[in-house]
Amino acid sequence: MLTTYRQLGRQIDERMLPSESILHYLQNSPEYFGISFSPERFKQFNANGQPIQEYVEKENKYKTVYQQDRPLCFDYQMIREKKLMQKRKHFRSDAEKRCSICRILCIADYQADR
Repeated sequence: MLTTYRQLGRQIDERMLPSESILHYLQNSPEYFGISFSPERFKQFNANGQPIQEYVEKENKYKTVYQQDRPLCFDYQMIREKKLMQKRKHFRSDAEKRCSICRILCIADYQADR
């Protein structure tokens, strides 16, 4: 997640928060449950977004490279409800001020979540 955040920030030439600040923010949010008990396997991706693969000579083929980590766990229902409330507030307060394309997207997004 932090890698994706950094890549997107570089693409739009935006100043990014330090990883420690993001982690602190996430761990202190009300939606945070804690760290999982067991490690999970995650595919590693290169800068182009493709899974990293390494050649295995014994098997004469390429295999995807995985990394083990203990992920953070969140209450996704709570996150969804919070996001929906923010969309409704945004829709009510800013829809008139936005250009027609943004207004259409905002209305469509609001209706999709209803």
